Amino acid sequence: MTAAGDRWRALTPNARAILWMLVATVMFSIMTALIKGMAARYDSFQIAFFRSLFAFLTFAPVALLSRGAVFRTAYPWQHVSRGMVGVMAMLTGYYSVANLPLALSTSISFAAPLFIVVLAVLALGETVGWRRWAATGVGFLGVLVCVRPTDGIAPAAFVGMAAAALVACSAIVTKKMPVSERAITILIWSTMVSTTAALGPALLVWRTPGLEDFCYLALTGVVGGCGQALFVHAYRLGEASAVGPIDYTRLVFATVIGLVWFGEWPDAWTAVGAALIVGSSAYIAHREAQLRRRRALAIAR
Repeated sequence: MTAAGDRWRALTPNARAILWMLVATVMFSIMTALIKGMAARYDSFQIAFFRSLFAFLTFAPVALLSRGAVFRTAYPWQHVSRGMVGVMAMLTGYYSVANLPLALSTSISFAAPLFIVVLAVLALGETVGWRRWAATGVGFLGVLVCVRPTDGIAPAAFVGMAAAALVACSAIVTKKMPVSERAITILIWSTMVSTTAALGPALLVWRTPGLEDFCYLALTGVVGGCGQALFVHAYRLGEASAVGPIDYTRLVFATVIGLVWFGEWPDAWTAVGAALIVGSSAYIAHREAQLRRRRALAIAR
């Protein structure tokens, strides 16, 4: 154990962050597969409630150890708005997962960074150069390739795009928060608000799960919560340009799980569209990292 610990500490921060991100993507992929499996028997509201509740309970020990300090914030309404947007993103995302092949719903979810570029201009007043606009256009072209509008777009694909846009809105709300706001505070407020918001609608469609289903529903929250925490930790530990591209391994895991668990064979259109979306999103992340480094150097001078 000591030797393993020494080897771990010898890794660079980027290397450790990449490994944490890889674990997070595995957890997110397992969570998505569980949600797709449960969606045949339970409404998205009920799944979202269990997902949020058990994610909150996963973080609860930290709140107890801090004697409630993690709940204290000067920005409660920003947390509430982020949580409300988050629960809408969950509901739309889960509908997409339930009604589309996993590889396709995952590919569409990667459109979130493309929406972030647009919202950053509209909501934050950021300046975006022609390179990132071009990459964003290519990414949205990839979405069109995936959903093939000439064949008639499935309603679930529209809902999946709405989910990606809502994830982008959540990211913009987070960007507006000061960097001093702790990650655990953001996570615990998010899960607390989304649990509360999902409870009422979940009761309207409630179906009492048996022990096995209850364990699976609880697992979506535990695995999803741990994945969220590792995702945030990876970004705080390493450089975004190194860590970000690892998130795209979710597409590989989703394809394998969809094939093995659900018998879903991704078609060539999904593969081409996914390549365009992932490539453009990765370029946007790379370009933003370059610009951040240039600004940092300019300030240092």
